Amino acid sequence: MKKEIFVLSLSMIILTGCTPKSVSIQPLYSDDTIVFEEALLGKWFDNEVVWEFKGGSEYGYDIRVFDMFESNFKGYLVELDGMLYLDLFPESNVMCSEFYADHYQPMHTIMRIDQIEPVLQMSGMNTAETRRILEENDINIDFADIGNDLVFTASTVSMQDLVINYNTELFDGHAEYVRRELIFSNDDIVFDESLIGIWEGDNDLLLKIESSDNITYEITALADGRAFRISAALFEIDDIDVLGLSFGDGCILDCNEAPLPDMYMITEIQGDVFKMETISYDDLLEAILNQDQNIKDVLEYPSETFIRLK
Repeated sequence: MKKEIFVLSLSMIILTGCTPKSVSIQPLYSDDTIVFEEALLGKWFDNEVVWEFKGGSEYGYDIRVFDMFESNFKGYLVELDGMLYLDLFPESNVMCSEFYADHYQPMHTIMRIDQIEPVLQMSGMNTAETRRILEENDINIDFADIGNDLVFTASTVSMQDLVINYNTELFDGHAEYVRRELIFSNDDIVFDESLIGIWEGDNDLLLKIESSDNITYEITALADGRAFRISAALFEIDDIDVLGLSFGDGCILDCNEAPLPDMYMITEIQGDVFKMETISYDDLLEAILNQDQNIKDVLEYPSETFIRLK
């Protein structure tokens, strides 16, 4: 089984962007180029990253990116010459994801939307190729080289012309994201009051677990002086407890009117000892669908240990 790692440590939280980037001070969108596609709404997954699109104001999107930590962006879908592009602008964050660390400047990141359904395909700007195109074609557009990054200072119209004329060369290596089938329904939710309390784990990680409705949990994870909000629901399958987690503004019960967590953890509680281990969506689904053996023989048991403080 492929195992994911659930670690809330300072080394993962304090990140700096190191991937060369192409960003723009001015947006790609203008009033006459903004479009809205409802097909984008909802959660999209690959093996490591979750993209969640919610309808925002003025035909824009409120976008949440989760890759063990959460980042938030304001996004606008732009249609130019029959192609779709996504303009991302970072919003203030508490949880800093790796994606956010690479796009934390108050500037616009441009991505090409190659396809929405049935698989969401997005391509980022290739900075090295963009730099080559600018040099070889002697393009009259304002930009600055800052370290390894390209920062465009040109107008929105100039950026639109660049994207239209060099669409195929600027973007490459599209990433693919899919919608996941629901593993659990609201009927599978159980509530274990013994989870309520304050727990201390490895690396001085503290978990404060509360509940306001005796159905779901609100978890505050405290690490190195920082606090992270997590919504959680406990599901039971063949006497195995599975904790579904959604981080920050991620939803547990109101996504498509059914629970669709960002990640899953196998949990076990014995008195004042709470253990859990991350399990991937694919491994969990395989274990549930495998009818030839007991699920207890398929799933690995918890290894992260927390001790109750209160």
